Amino acid sequence: MIVLAAAVVSGVPAWVTTADGLLPGHGPVQAIRAITADAGLGPAGIARTLAWLAVGAIGYLLATARRRTTRPASMVIDHPGA
Repeated sequence: MIVLAAAVVSGVPAWVTTADGLLPGHGPVQAIRAITADAGLGPAGIARTLAWLAVGAIGYLLATARRRTTRPASMVIDHPGA
């Protein structure tokens, strides 16, 4: 919501504008602006969005692996003769 507010309202404080560039929603807004204005910065916004997606996926996997009581390696079934 802060990303959209900073994009729409021009009278936002400087700290909000600075924080806007660090938030996950900045990439998609940047990509949409570039595509609609034909500014050529669409790939940068898409790359930023994919980077936040990767950070979220890695965080999810780490959190899930940390809370498991059974490790995935112990669930492997050994096939004799294979």
